[in-house]
Amino acid sequence: PWGIRIFRYEIADITVDLGTREAMERQSNAERVRRAEVLESEGYRQRLINQSEGDRQSAINSAQGEAESIRLKAQAEADRIRVLAEAHAGSTRVAAS
Repeated sequence: PWGIRIFRYEIADITVDLGTREAMERQSNAERVRRAEVLESEGYRQRLINQSEGDRQSAINSAQGEAESIRLKAQAEADRIRVLAEAHAGSTRVAAS
C-alpha cells in the first residue's frame, strides 16, 4: 500500500508574535486591495466596451435609417417621373389622333 500512516497527532496552541501577525495582516490587506483594484479595473474596462458597442450599434442604425430614407426618396422620385411620362405619353397620343 502506498501513502503514509499516521499514528499520532497533536493540536498545539500556536501563538504568533505581534510583528509576524502585523506582517500577515498587512499582506492580507494588500491582497484584498489588489483584488479590489483588479475588479474595479475590469468593471471599468467592461463599461468602456459596452459603451463602445452601443455607440457602434447606434451609428449602424443611424446609417441604415439614412440609407432607407435615401432609397425611399429615390423611389418616390422615380414614381413621379414615371407618372409624368405616362401622362405626357397619353396627351401626345390624344393630340396625334
